[in-house]
Amino acid sequence: MRRLHPKQAVLEFFERYTAITDRKELKYHFHDKTVAHPSRPRFFVAELLCPVFYNGIFEGHPKRTEAQAEISAAEVFTADPHVVEAAGKLPPHLGKIRQRVALNRQQKDAILWAGLSPYEFSRRMIHQVYMGFQQFGCRTAIWDNNL
Repeated sequence: MRRLHPKQAVLEFFERYTAITDRKELKYHFHDKTVAHPSRPRFFVAELLCPVFYNGIFEGHPKRTEAQAEISAAEVFTADPHVVEAAGKLPPHLGKIRQRVALNRQQKDAILWAGLSPYEFSRRMIHQVYMGFQQFGCRTAIWDNNL
């Protein structure tokens, strides 16, 4: 996670942790608040709210802009020991699994010849491969009882 921009690392973590690839459906969001201080100019503090990761709230440090505040909250998230541990045990991204188990034309034809749907066959195969990572100690929101 450290090699990515902090907000990209958060996005990638939740894509893999929740197995949700539609970014609109990911279960985390930033909450920005303005903080006024008599001796300082206005600044922003962001909280990263993560209901699917043990209802975690990760508050960043005061920054001059909302964007910087969100980056700070993302940095706090990516440095959290529980997050780092979970990130080290995430299964591969579903897109990578799909690439690895993609059916070629001959395989699709053979499945069709057997009276099955290549789409449904592929979907089930991807699911089985993904679920198999649980036995290797991988973690997801479902396996951590967070969904």
